[in-house]
Amino acid sequence: MLIERANAGAAPPARVERTGERRQMTIMFYDMVDSTAIATRCDPEDFNEVVDHFHDTVEAAVRSFGGFVGSRVGDGAVVYFGYPDAQEDAAERAVLSGLRAVERTRDLAFPDGQAVAIRIGIATGEGVINHREEGESGNEVVGNVANLASRLQSCAPRGAVVISDGTRRVLGGLFDLDDIGSFEVKGIAEPVQAWRIAERLPHDRYVSVPHRAETPLVGREDFLDTMRATFAKCVAGEGRTVLLIGEPGVGKSRLARAFLDDAAVAAARCITLSCSAHSKETPLHPFVRHLRHGHAAGKSKSVNDREASLGEVKGSRPEDAALIIELSSAEPSGAPALAPMSAAQRLDRTIDALVRQLDLISSSDPVLLVFEDAHWADATSLAVLERAVEAEGFKRRMLLITARPEFDPAWRSLPSVGLLHLPPLDPAYAGALLEGLPGADRLPPSVRRAILSRADGVPLFLQELTRATIELAAETGNVAVNEYELPMSLQDSLLARLDRLGPAKRIAQVAAVIGQRFTRDLLVDLSERGSAEVAAALDQLIVLALIEPDQSRAEEQFVFRHVLIREAAYSALLRADRRRLNQKLLDMLATGSSAVAEKSPARLAHYAAEGGQYGVAAEYWLKAGLAALAKSAMPEAKGLLHRGLTCAAQMGDDPARDHSELQLQLALGKALIATNGYAVPETGTAFERARQLCESTGNRQELLAVLHGLWIHDLLCARLTSAQSRADLLQEEAERASDPVWIVVACRAQGVLGYVTAQFSRAFDQLERGLSLFDPALRPDYAKILVDDPRVVMRVYQSWILSYLGETERGLIIADEALAEARALAQPYNLAHALSGWILVRLFNRMHDNLEPLIDELAKLTREHEISFYAAVCEIMRGRARIGIGEVEEGCRILVQALDVYRATGSLLYLPTFMMWLAEGLMRVGQFDKAIEVVGDAERLMDDTGMANDVAGIALLRGELQQRLGKVEEAKRTIDQAIEVAERQGAGLHLIRCRAAKRAVDKDESIFAAIE
Repeated sequence: MLIERANAGAAPPARVERTGERRQMTIMFYDMVDSTAIATRCDPEDFNEVVDHFHDTVEAAVRSFGGFVGSRVGDGAVVYFGYPDAQEDAAERAVLSGLRAVERTRDLAFPDGQAVAIRIGIATGEGVINHREEGESGNEVVGNVANLASRLQSCAPRGAVVISDGTRRVLGGLFDLDDIGSFEVKGIAEPVQAWRIAERLPHDRYVSVPHRAETPLVGREDFLDTMRATFAKCVAGEGRTVLLIGEPGVGKSRLARAFLDDAAVAAARCITLSCSAHSKETPLHPFVRHLRHGHAAGKSKSVNDREASLGEVKGSRPEDAALIIELSSAEPSGAPALAPMSAAQRLDRTIDALVRQLDLISSSDPVLLVFEDAHWADATSLAVLERAVEAEGFKRRMLLITARPEFDPAWRSLPSVGLLHLPPLDPAYAGALLEGLPGADRLPPSVRRAILSRADGVPLFLQELTRATIELAAETGNVAVNEYELPMSLQDSLLARLDRLGPAKRIAQVAAVIGQRFTRDLLVDLSERGSAEVAAALDQLIVLALIEPDQSRAEEQFVFRHVLIREAAYSALLRADRRRLNQKLLDMLATGSSAVAEKSPARLAHYAAEGGQYGVAAEYWLKAGLAALAKSAMPEAKGLLHRGLTCAAQMGDDPARDHSELQLQLALGKALIATNGYAVPETGTAFERARQLCESTGNRQELLAVLHGLWIHDLLCARLTSAQSRADLLQEEAERASDPVWIVVACRAQGVLGYVTAQFSRAFDQLERGLSLFDPALRPDYAKILVDDPRVVMRVYQSWILSYLGETERGLIIADEALAEARALAQPYNLAHALSGWILVRLFNRMHDNLEPLIDELAKLTREHEISFYAAVCEIMRGRARIGIGEVEEGCRILVQALDVYRATGSLLYLPTFMMWLAEGLMRVGQFDKAIEVVGDAERLMDDTGMANDVAGIALLRGELQQRLGKVEEAKRTIDQAIEVAERQGAGLHLIRCRAAKRAVDKDESIFAAIE
């Protein structure tokens, strides 16, 4: 009753004008059910009168929740939420207004008694809307969101509110929903999922989103300690208030929940009240909601029997009880004591009654009142809060009030009020929070770094970006974090903060074009506004905590407080506006008319791409990608180079296009080798495309780089004939050009192939020649071609070859030297190669002890830098080492899994060696048939590819299996063949073991005992 009377006098919203922009919004379409049939049997004037009443009723319902009514079309209309001003809870407002519209149209009927019924469709998504006024004919949103809302309305059952899946995601768990299946929508490729609203659940917005409520609390222990100490004073008889201030999403509600669940407050009676943006004009809304749903909401917060209710307090005055009953029911109580009171008196005494309720509860138990989102509280609720804070009689109660920085009550300076300002998380705590989020451990490190950078320490941003990334990966297989693609769950909140700016919003958008950091002078030039207007806008942006001055710079520079605020401001610009501003900005920087603090290639590439200057953008993306390669930021380099190729593809017939693409493909090939691996199809495609471009442009300067890329791709795919041809051509071209850099690279290629094909002596000589020609001063030139250091790689292969030749000690020494040199160079991929080489040379020599620390170091390195190839090799080596130290079953399990991962990289090189290790493990646990099967697969792979370095070792293993199976004569013949191969190859590593096995089998002794 009190609330209804207060709403009755509310003024209608003022008309608002806006220019067009791109933004997320929630759109409602409503329509009268069966109106056509009813119109045929109803007098036109009667029908028209009912339709007008129908529209008035529905529009009153939607306006009460901030809906912006577009044009009417017959007996239906479109309503916008989140436009013209963004609303943080636009989807919730739309659904609540829809439910209210359904309820209020139930009493409408035509003269013949036919009941009026409504159906409503609601969708959330991005669209473009032009300047409109409320009710203006022709209102429309360009984008699928309007089409979807209209289609949902047409498919909605009688008297139902149906929402899109996008709206469901934004709502979280605020409503009970019925799945009504999916259906086709014209213009949308895939069937869309629809949901019918059943009822509003008694949760607040925080608890309704499970993945937020279950988030681990990190980095807030100091705040909890302060709150515990305050509560201890409350228990001791000193009433206190804590005002917890923080920006949206910083974790105020999460901290409040943690405090409620803390053992320190276990003895307290808890009252939880929460405000909402759409109820700011509803008197005492948080109290009414508590009285109606308090217990249910309390149980959902895990405070169960500790949840107290303001409506069930023993000892209340009769007048207070009557006022509370009236407030909770919205109906007159009929109590005689209230009859003579005016509306103003009832309101004032209701406030006092609520405050006295707290006093009564605290007389028996300590009381904790949590009042959330006070910045959204209505004026009457704030009056209750003020009296509660200022009251002196409360000795055993604590008020915990959460609010945003703009909440500035007069009582905050009272001695009994403690202020806690909750900042964003420090980077270390933000990283810990990310690690604790479900599914985050499956994201690559580069993606996690990108999420942390964009979230900027705000827990809500971190959670929603992570969830959106995981969902996108599940839907598309694309694991990436893309700028300006904001999660739907955050867009309304971010836009709402920008829409509060008025004219200053345009300045914020222009600043967003410049970047996260911008100078005043550049902003004035780009915005084409006067210095005074820009200065006023900057002051407003600072006051609203959207930007802050950067005191570390000599010039007057500012920085957006959060990356996502900047992205939201930029995303709201129409594409034509973005293009014009970016073109102008790039021209200004090119002519030197203004200065930018960070003229990074990636920033300039962004300006050029957004400005439609694709050739310029491609060149800058290449520079940015090469810079990332130089820093060993391989995943980041890959992303930058892909963006460059996208721009190059849009250059049309520009003669420079092929040159740009060639350079981008070569650089991308290096990045792909370091991340995805040598043998994946994408790596081969990059180098093959580069070869085609070399031929079409006649560019021989890059031919050697192309040949090297194709050689290494063929090598890892074990296409050794093709790899040998490419290595020979590479060497011919290098010798013809007398280029010392390329001769070194060619010697490396020949040496590696010689090792794989068991031409050990020739391979060692090639590597020795390459090392003699290697010049440390030319390392920058090698780095332009290779992702690793040729000296380190050649030394690693020499250590392997020496081991196979039987020169174990010398091989170990060289491996040690190669690893030390790689550590000094401190390049991650190079170190991964050297660590693998150091471990492998010991595994070749059956030195299995004390390898785990180096294997763990390699595993960490490959995880952090996303080096797929060596990550797989690392686990293969772990499995082999476990078998060698006697943990055979565990080693076999690791090996089987790791071999699957290795094959997934497309690699076949060295696979016979790895299969030999697995077969030996299987033999040791008695799985002879399986071991023989694996040996057979390895032999066929060697026959098919020409890999030969372990032919003798695998033959020896087959002989040992034959002996264990009692096939002694077959074992003798097989071991004789192994000896013959080892002698021919000069493979002393295998020859020593084969001869020992020969003696053992001749004496009918165990081969295993003889060769271990």
